[in-house]
Amino acid sequence: MVDESGEGDNGSSVSSGITSHRSDSPRETKPVADTVEGVDIISSMPHEILHHILSFIPTRDAIRTSVLSRGWRHISSIFYRSSSLETLSVDYDMIPGCTVSWKSLRKLKLGNCNLYGKIIDNILSGSPILETLELFHCRGPQRLDLNKSRSLRRLEIYDYDGEPTEIDDYDEHYQGPNEIVAPHIQYLSLCSSYGPFTLVDVSCLAEASIHIYLDAYELPFNLKAEIFQTAVLEMLAKLQNAERLSFDGTLLQILSLAQLRGVSFPTFKVQTLTLKTTLARSVIPGITMLLHNSPGLKKLIVEASQLGDIEDRDIYSYLESQGLDPDQSWYSYKFFPTSDEFYAIVKDKESTWEVVVLFVEMMLINVTTLETLVVGLEYIGRCFNNAKLHEEVLRMLPTLVNNNNVSIVLKR
Repeated sequence: MVDESGEGDNGSSVSSGITSHRSDSPRETKPVADTVEGVDIISSMPHEILHHILSFIPTRDAIRTSVLSRGWRHISSIFYRSSSLETLSVDYDMIPGCTVSWKSLRKLKLGNCNLYGKIIDNILSGSPILETLELFHCRGPQRLDLNKSRSLRRLEIYDYDGEPTEIDDYDEHYQGPNEIVAPHIQYLSLCSSYGPFTLVDVSCLAEASIHIYLDAYELPFNLKAEIFQTAVLEMLAKLQNAERLSFDGTLLQILSLAQLRGVSFPTFKVQTLTLKTTLARSVIPGITMLLHNSPGLKKLIVEASQLGDIEDRDIYSYLESQGLDPDQSWYSYKFFPTSDEFYAIVKDKESTWEVVVLFVEMMLINVTTLETLVVGLEYIGRCFNNAKLHEEVLRMLPTLVNNNNVSIVLKR
């Protein structure tokens, strides 16, 4: 299956699963019989003539003609040698193991593709000016090595299912984190239900967006918590120099567990930090530590949501397994609601605003360099139906700034 959404590849941009070969001016075509007196005229044509004919019709139609004649059966390979493709979106394994030549390709999106063997190497070597690579639900080697693509600047991955290359490393329950080697990228977006990635080399990274989930492996939560804490902290160490970072609620919950255990965090050079998270207690220690360790933070964006898939009971059980008293561990954060309490609170307009104000106060206390604080409240936006209450909260916020000259924006 191929997503065809663009124009012919003679245009300034091409965005189609199969490139389109068209001339600049339309030409009238007349039907020609495939055979004359039993002779296959198409098969007898030189390849140069066949290729020239194909340059005047859309490639999707050209590929369909491969069933008409033996001499046309090779034409689908022309797709993999198109020098005019600029943007390409492919679904369901149309990427072959053979060599490709996409000399003009700048953006490639692959969905549900198998990337084993030398497929990635072939794509990178055949796409010398590739700038953006997007992988959606793809499968391939556990180590995703993009070192050969010096032009690659943006990498987006959604649920990449990597497998060890060595059979001895395979474990049906947990096979270790996927690895990324991409020393030239400047932007990285990871959304993974297969857990954190090991960022082997992302030394040029300026911006990263990380969203992880814990439901991929059938492991006891206590074991998952140990594995994921280690992997997340190692991943964060590779993001220290990024100027813009975005994290979700699950990652913040994992950081909270590490903070409650007294694990040290790296120091970040981040200037703009985006948090997509619940406003519940389980994320507060992680957020607090992130803010403490971001001495140059200028802009903080918080998008209130229900993201965060670790249950409170699992967090308490894990803390007990570490010899910690859960009630004592959470004592400093007792004014924030639990996850279950937060979901109930969003139905109560007045209580919701109390949590919002408390959350804003916590953030302002923990960062002194902040210039702009944006709080997105779409998830709990029903509270804005009460205009009087909204105005009252807006009047309260300046008293929280404490002369720090912070601009606070509430977005519905």
